[in-house]
Amino acid sequence: TCAGGCMASFMQEDKKHFETCIYLKHNYKDFIKQNIDNFKIVLWGDVLVVYKFTCSLPKWHIFLQVQDYDLLHYIKNAFINFVCTETAYITDLNNCIYINNETTGCSIKYKTEEFRTSYNYDEILFVIYEFFEKSAMQYQYNNICSFHGGVITKNGKAFALLAKSHIGKSTLIANMVTKQIKCLSDDTVYVDNTTYCVYEFPLPIRIRDFTY
Repeated sequence: TCAGGCMASFMQEDKKHFETCIYLKHNYKDFIKQNIDNFKIVLWGDVLVVYKFTCSLPKWHIFLQVQDYDLLHYIKNAFINFVCTETAYITDLNNCIYINNETTGCSIKYKTEEFRTSYNYDEILFVIYEFFEKSAMQYQYNNICSFHGGVITKNGKAFALLAKSHIGKSTLIANMVTKQIKCLSDDTVYVDNTTYCVYEFPLPIRIRDFTY
């Protein structure tokens, strides 16, 4: 534990130096010097929060690193049907979305992709949505197949709506949700091909402009 309440984890050790990652919960830059003897310090922003998102889809998870608590609450509210837990460590560096504040907006990184946007929360949500979806599609699942479509459920039974894009699947599902019918997934159907169970992947329902 370092001065200022920072939590340090020693990632690598040699004869003279420690490679150290500092997870900052508050702005302690004024208290920490970059050239402390025997330490190479990596600062990841004034505020750093890491959350892990999971759902019923086996094995799937994704990490989110963000520097803005207001943005974090906005994201959690939008993805409210996922299980969201705070964690001190990113255990899967290849499956993490990094949102970094910049002078004119923010950058959003996932694997080899990077987007820069103005600091518009809805634009950021759109990019995160795409990365969640890509992450789920890239996983290798045993006995699970996927289809392009949406899934609704009522009275313990699931109904898949399979169709091409721009047909109106999401609009129909959004209307059904207003009638107390639950949406399991808006864009991709995940089905166990041995038990025929349908897995929930509860991304927000996306409705295009000028639909009703």
